[in-house]
Amino acid sequence: MFGYQCDVLIDSTAVTDPYFSNVVLLCGFEGNFTDQSIFLQGDATLVDGATTGSSNPLTGTQSAVLDGTLDAFYWHAPTIENRLQLFYPTSDLSTSISPSPNGIWTFEFQWRPTAAGEILGGLWTGIGGRSWFLSAYGDGHFRFFSLDVATAFDITTSVGLWSAGNTYMVGADSDGSVVRLYLDGAMIGTVVSTAYTSIVEPALGRAFGPNTGFDSVGAGEWDELRVTNGICRYGSSAGYTPGPLPWPRS
Repeated sequence: MFGYQCDVLIDSTAVTDPYFSNVVLLCGFEGNFTDQSIFLQGDATLVDGATTGSSNPLTGTQSAVLDGTLDAFYWHAPTIENRLQLFYPTSDLSTSISPSPNGIWTFEFQWRPTAAGEILGGLWTGIGGRSWFLSAYGDGHFRFFSLDVATAFDITTSVGLWSAGNTYMVGADSDGSVVRLYLDGAMIGTVVSTAYTSIVEPALGRAFGPNTGFDSVGAGEWDELRVTNGICRYGSSAGYTPGPLPWPRS
C-alpha cells in the first residue's frame, strides 16, 4: 500500500532547486492560491467552494480543500498560457516559449483523498481536442490519458493503489518520448509517446478538481503543486525518492 507523509518540514529558503528557472507554476496554498514561481502567474480562479483549510494540512499550515462536488481551481490568463503549454514542441507554437517545453515536462502535487472520486486534474477541450485527464477511481486505480487525436496516450494502472485518508505524492513526467506516472516516487504506469498534447492551452481552462458538469470527482486536499517546463525531473522506470517538502522557492 502506498502512502506518503512529510513529517519533517524544511526551511524552503535554505534549499535551492537547480531547475527553478523552469518552474512555471508553484503553489503551496498557504491561505491563498497564488503562484510562487518566478513567473508570478497570479491567483487561481476558484470554482464553487474551493478554499484553503488549516484543520489538517498536508504541508505547512494550510492546504487546498475540495469537497468533491464542483470545487476546482485553475490558472488561465493571456500572460501565462504559452509558458504552461508543456506538451507542445516549439515548432507547434505560434509564439516562442521560455523555457521551451519540446515535449519535456514534469508536474507533481501532494494529495489526500477523503472520498472515492474520479477527476484529479485536466485540460478541458472536449472529446477529440487537445486535452488530458488525470483520474483516480474508487477501486484504487489511476488513469492518465490524452484525447488528442494525433498524439493520444493512455496509462491505466492496477487497482488498489490508493485509498481515502492516506497522503500521496502524485507525479508525472515526459522525456519527450516516454510518459511516466508515479505514486510516492514509484512508477505505476508508462507509455511510449511523442505526446505533444498541451497540458495547458490558450483559451482553455485547466483545472484541478472537476470540470463543471462532472458529478464523480475527487474530494480531499491538495498541496505543493509544481509544474516544470522543459525538464524531465525523474524519467526513471525504477522510480525516485520524493524530495522533502515544501518545494524550494528559489
